[in-house]
Amino acid sequence: MTALWASVGVITILLLLVYRYIFTTTYEISNETLFREEGPKALAATASDGFEAVKALPWPRSLPGLKQIDKYKALKRHVLAQWNENEDMKAEVRQQLRHALMDRCQVHITWLLRVEREQQSIERMARRGMMSESDLKKFARFSQLLDTEVNDVRHEAGWLCDDLERSQQASEEIWRIAVQIWNQRRQEDAARARALKATTEDAARRRDAGSGLKGLKGGFFG
Repeated sequence: MTALWASVGVITILLLLVYRYIFTTTYEISNETLFREEGPKALAATASDGFEAVKALPWPRSLPGLKQIDKYKALKRHVLAQWNENEDMKAEVRQQLRHALMDRCQVHITWLLRVEREQQSIERMARRGMMSESDLKKFARFSQLLDTEVNDVRHEAGWLCDDLERSQQASEEIWRIAVQIWNQRRQEDAARARALKATTEDAARRRDAGSGLKGLKGGFFG
């Protein structure tokens, strides 16, 4: 029973986490704060159903973005080793770190969306004793890892902001911006897929039409 209530407590914390870091806060910050002029200017406000790709998978034992996390940390170590604290960090160096941090966000978006979609049913199943203790522990462990990652990313976003007055805003907005960018990329991928399908189908129709004309007599159009 103690383990059950502990897991329910984790679920409640995770619900607050999703609300706080995915949905818009009272702060407003432009994408340029994180990505300068290279950032997208207009993004969709809500994410699509990309969590479908992971919803049937078991809760991971570790964060799926360990490769991206290690890449960011290695880049940061390299930067700090060469950085003179008495000088401002070069803009291009900040940009590299920002992109690495956003890659770190992107790999976890689908899991955040899945938690947001499934947390209510998990709560009900936990209260009714319809989920095994093993599954509850797996969910609790992963939610704790995800919670830590969300907060770590927020801290890094604030640190990377060269405008101290907007550092807090960058920290608060990083995950909302990450979801917007993720959604835009999905829309662009879908548009490319539709264009490729249309091109392929058009080429197939042309081949079929050409094959049909081969059997006609030479004087047919004469």
